Amino acid sequence: MFDQSCQDIRRQVKMACRSFSEDQKQAWSHAIVHRFFESFTNLQGVRLGLYRCLSEEVQTDFLIHSLKSQGSLLYYPRICSEDLVFFPDQGIWEKNQYGIDEPVGSQAIWPGLLDLLIVPAVALGIHGERLGRGKGYYDRFLPKVSCFCLSLGFDVQIFPSLPQFARDQRVDWILTPTMEYPSRMVIQK
Repeated sequence: MFDQSCQDIRRQVKMACRSFSEDQKQAWSHAIVHRFFESFTNLQGVRLGLYRCLSEEVQTDFLIHSLKSQGSLLYYPRICSEDLVFFPDQGIWEKNQYGIDEPVGSQAIWPGLLDLLIVPAVALGIHGERLGRGKGYYDRFLPKVSCFCLSLGFDVQIFPSLPQFARDQRVDWILTPTMEYPSRMVIQK
């Protein structure tokens, strides 16, 4: 049914993203952040789950700085056994077995208390399908939340559709430097 396997798609997207200059990734990332703040306003006190980016991903540093300056409460994932657990930003990080920064902390947030979740993805389908790194952490975590979930991506990460399996979870909205792909419109400004 699908022309490409998940591994082929991951490989294709990672190669493309690694070929971009740091300046180009920063420019596109700033455009995505601009789109984000056009859609999401008044984020003071909002409990927002997000991630620290890897070099080939949308650069989230500017978004994080802007959210902090608006008074958002930021939570980041840490792998605990086979699950993701989100902890508040205390400015202390350690790398996990995959080289991803994780928060150091002891007071996790209950998933149902998150108001908004930004979900990383290697590839995205225009109907909210997401392809992660292949371990299923977010696919196991997303059913635990009731908040709006979105992913940020470069245009090269967007596909007309992606292979989906029973365990795969979709996001509600996708933002790229040039487009928005809503798969569920429930945002209240």
